[in-house]
Amino acid sequence: AAAQEKSRFIGVVSHEMRTPLYGILGSLEMLKGENLSNQELKFLRTAKRSSTRLAKLVENVLSVSSLDSQLKTTNSKTFSVNGLLDKLGEDFQFEAAKNGNKIEVSVAQTASRCVFADVDILHHILGNFVSNALKFSEGGLVKISASLNESTIRPNALTLVVSVEDNGCGISRENLDRIFEDFVSITTPNGKHISGTGLGLGIAQRLANLVGGWIDVNSTLDVGSVFSINYPVNKPVEASVGIKKADSTVAIKHNSSPSFNVLIAEDDEVSRTVLEAQLKSLGHTPTLAEDGVECCLLAKTKCFDVILMD
Repeated sequence: AAAQEKSRFIGVVSHEMRTPLYGILGSLEMLKGENLSNQELKFLRTAKRSSTRLAKLVENVLSVSSLDSQLKTTNSKTFSVNGLLDKLGEDFQFEAAKNGNKIEVSVAQTASRCVFADVDILHHILGNFVSNALKFSEGGLVKISASLNESTIRPNALTLVVSVEDNGCGISRENLDRIFEDFVSITTPNGKHISGTGLGLGIAQRLANLVGGWIDVNSTLDVGSVFSINYPVNKPVEASVGIKKADSTVAIKHNSSPSFNVLIAEDDEVSRTVLEAQLKSLGHTPTLAEDGVECCLLAKTKCFDVILMD
């Protein structure tokens, strides 16, 4: 009971922290267009980086809380393995370039088709693998590879194995047992501390367990590491069952005016103020409501293009 109450408390506090955090981030975003000196811009960038890191920490704590409380649900859909890995490589190109790294994607012929599984969970796990590989590598190569095998656990099912290999600094044997613990950050062999919350691999392992998968790790100091996810997937459902092909002949009509009438329903004063300023800066006309009742009353008296709800 104490453990459940602690988990609930952490979840509630983390959730409540998000509102003021996004108020800070939104306010900092609005300041970037003002006439600031170079010194002020430097402080602004530092404040934004720090706030973004803190927001990421809060999101990670919330993820841990929901997974430990078994609140996380899966949402399976048909997706292309090739498409997922190509997108993953594109997402991290900029981060790779910062340390002179390169990303290479290779998919075995057996895995170059569509499968049915929760692609969002898989993308989250692989994103953590790639991010860590880039953090611990300089001027190196990060290889993302995939293969599809018949499942040895579930009859008539498949296991998608995706590996992320780097030639970075590697992980010592004693640290391999600790990397999946919460809030554990590993220092490189040369004493360099890599910034992060120390929650990424813990969340990845929880997510893998949630879908019935598992993570394998092999690492050698000064040689590199290989992180692999063994992910249960199924053959895709037939296209006629629930997947409609888009009609390319249908023309999409766009509003000729860039301005929209937007109704904001938000009980937090800071969030209302920031949203109002952001929308005005984008050329829209915002109307503010403090709660759901006021939102409904306003929506009855005026036609809005968009309603943003808490």
